[in-house]
Amino acid sequence: MCEFNLKRTLRIIPSLGWMACIIYLSMQSGSESGELTKQFLGFLEKNGINLSLAFGEYAPVFIRKSAHFSEYFLLSLLILIATLNLKRKWSLTMVAGMVFSVADECIQSIVPGRVASIGDVVLDSMGLAFGITCFWLIRNLHAKAKRELKPDAAKIKCLSL
Repeated sequence: MCEFNLKRTLRIIPSLGWMACIIYLSMQSGSESGELTKQFLGFLEKNGINLSLAFGEYAPVFIRKSAHFSEYFLLSLLILIATLNLKRKWSLTMVAGMVFSVADECIQSIVPGRVASIGDVVLDSMGLAFGITCFWLIRNLHAKAKRELKPDAAKIKCLSL
C-alpha cells in the first residue's frame, strides 16, 4: 500500500519549480530571449568578465548553450534530491530529464523566432549526466568520510579498559 509522505512531496517542489522556470524561458520569443542574453553579457562585462574577448561574436551563442547545460545540471540535482530514497533514482533522473528536454524543445518549436534543436537536447543530456555524476561522487565521498570518522567499536572497548 502506498502512503502519503509529506517529506517526499515537499522535496519534489523545487524540481517542479525549476521545470516551470525552464518552460517560462522557453516560451520567450526569439527577440526576448536574445535581449535576455545581451543583458546577461552586459552584467558579466560590468563585473569584469568579457566573454567577447574569448568568443567574439559567438559570445551570445556560448551563453545560450551554457545555459542549456547549466539548467539541466541543476535539474538533475533537484530530481535526485526529490528521489533520494528510490532504488532507481539515477536512471529515473536521466530519463525524466531527457523526456522533459524533448518536451522543452517541442515547446520552443512553436514559439515565434525559436527553433527546436537536437543539439540542445544533447547539451541538456550532458548537463543531466554531469549532475548525476557529481551527485554520485559527492554522495560516495561523504559516505566514505562518514565511515572513516566513525569510531571503531573494538578501539573504544580497548581504550576503556
